[in-house]
Amino acid sequence: MEYILVSDIIDSRKASANVLMTHFQVIVDELNTRFKKSLKSPLTITLGDEYQGIALDLESSISILMAAEEAIIRHGFEFKLRQVVYLGEIDTPINTKVAYGMLGDGFIQARHAVEELKKRSLNRHFVHSGDQKTDTMLNGLFQLLTTVIDSWKTSDFQLLSEFIEHVDYKIVASVMELDRSNVWRREKTLRISDYHMLKKLIHLSISK
Repeated sequence: MEYILVSDIIDSRKASANVLMTHFQVIVDELNTRFKKSLKSPLTITLGDEYQGIALDLESSISILMAAEEAIIRHGFEFKLRQVVYLGEIDTPINTKVAYGMLGDGFIQARHAVEELKKRSLNRHFVHSGDQKTDTMLNGLFQLLTTVIDSWKTSDFQLLSEFIEHVDYKIVASVMELDRSNVWRREKTLRISDYHMLKKLIHLSISK
C-alpha cells in the first residue's frame, strides 16, 4: 500500500495555458525540491494541468498538500488545486525518477476521488488513509480550511504570505512597513488565527 498523490487545477481551461502551465511547473518543482526525501516517486505533471506522485507516509502527504496551498499564495498565483491523498495498491515497481509507468487500483481510486471532488463545491481536498476516524477528521478540517483559503483575494496574497510565515501581526507590520493597527484589523478580517488553528489541528490529527 502506498500514499498516492493526485492533484489537478480547477477551471484550467479558463486561464492562459502558457502562463498557467509555467506557474504550475514552478509549484511542482518547488515541492519536489523541498520534499525530496519525503517522496518515493516525485510529483510529475501528467496531463498539463494535473500531477501525481507517491509520498513516504501520511504525514509527508499532508505536509505536501499544505505546502502546495501556501506556495500558490506566496507566489501570488491565481489558480486553485484539487488535491487527493489516497492509500492504495500499486501493482508495478515504484518509479523513483518520475511518476510514470506505474499501475494499480490505488491510482484508479485516487483519480476517481478527484472526479468526485469536481462534483462538490465545499471542498478541494480528499484524504483516504485507511483509518475511518482519521479520514473523517482530516476531511472535515480541510473543508473548514478551504472556506478560509478560498475567501482570500489574490490582492492580499503578499500580506497573507507574511502572516503564514510570521503569524504575529506586529512582525508582519514591521516586515511590510505598515501601520500596526491596520495590520491587526486585517489579521481579523482575513481569519488568520482560524487558518493557523486549523493547520495545527490537521497536523495534530496525524501525529503519532
